Amino acid sequence: MMRLHLRQLAIFLMALALAIVAGLLGAPWPLVWMQPPLAMLLAMLWRTPRWWWLLHLLLLPAVFLAMQADLPPWLYLLAALLLFAISRNALTERVPLFLTSQAALDALAARLPPAARLIDLGCGTGRLLEGLSRRRPDLILHGVESAWLPWLWARLRLARRPNVSVTLGDIWQASLAGYGVIYTYLSPEPMAKIWHKVKQEADSNAWLVSNSFAVPGVQPDESIAIDDATASTLYIWRLTT
Repeated sequence: MMRLHLRQLAIFLMALALAIVAGLLGAPWPLVWMQPPLAMLLAMLWRTPRWWWLLHLLLLPAVFLAMQADLPPWLYLLAALLLFAISRNALTERVPLFLTSQAALDALAARLPPAARLIDLGCGTGRLLEGLSRRRPDLILHGVESAWLPWLWARLRLARRPNVSVTLGDIWQASLAGYGVIYTYLSPEPMAKIWHKVKQEADSNAWLVSNSFAVPGVQPDESIAIDDATASTLYIWRLTT
């Protein structure tokens, strides 16, 4: 299967080509306004994640408007630094910033065993950790995040929750020993590597829970469909000795 980021590039280029052809055939609309709806339509037909639909719709107009605005160069540098601080993992690990939905939180909170120790690999702004700490005060929760701005946000929002801790660091260096549940909401890209890490480091009988992204070639023990905006699925694998 074509990797997600290559699929989005292909969609962008296909829509651009279609817009150019339409322009050559005499379509009255400028290319900058034709390509975005075509790209969104292709993304919908190709069944890409829904948040990509909005990106395809806004990308080219945003670039065009920025060029017309004649903004000072330092603003672009500031925007690039801010984007890197928020989602550096999208560049280094092909992992954008995803936020767990309230419906997924409810389903996960109802499913976790009593007094479980959970580690969230790539905890982002701490939304999952905060939601679980409210719903399940019996849990011991820890998050690891490598992008410093989401990590800072998570630290601030979770500062008064004694059963939650957050570490700034690389998820591949985080130890999984002692945790009964390993939670991820990453992307298809690192899931095979996550599975290898879990098999090597996690305790026997631990769970791997992945939001929306399955481990390639490994059948989950349980799949929970979530009724939310992105039609999420919680995949659960239970390790055995």
